[in-house]
Amino acid sequence: MTITAMEDLAANDFAAVVSANVRAEAARRGLTQNDLAKALGYAHALVNNRWHDRTQWTLNDIAAVASVFEIEPYEQLIPPRTYKKSARHTASAPAPADTAEADNSASRPQGTRTPNLRIKSPELYH
Repeated sequence: MTITAMEDLAANDFAAVVSANVRAEAARRGLTQNDLAKALGYAHALVNNRWHDRTQWTLNDIAAVASVFEIEPYEQLIPPRTYKKSARHTASAPAPADTAEADNSASRPQGTRTPNLRIKSPELYH
């Protein structure tokens, strides 16, 4: 399911949004389903059913998970942003001819620059 705008969500889709956000936040924190179940004081099967959208998240579940993650409960209801791939990101897009000139420009948004992080030799400053 791709979510592009809040208006596109049906009531049942909020459970999927919460599940996706819980999975993402758990992954960022290196937590497994079992870790989350223990932290919540829930049975593993209960967390697993919600994790995989077999059972909807209750408001109490959302509040409990938010407490474990130390975030606000509403943050779990916000759909993740989706991005469309442009021609620059597809396999059929031609590769830049000069790699020094390319500077990974295909992988960053238009109008941004990668800072030059090369350390110059101290002899150049004397």
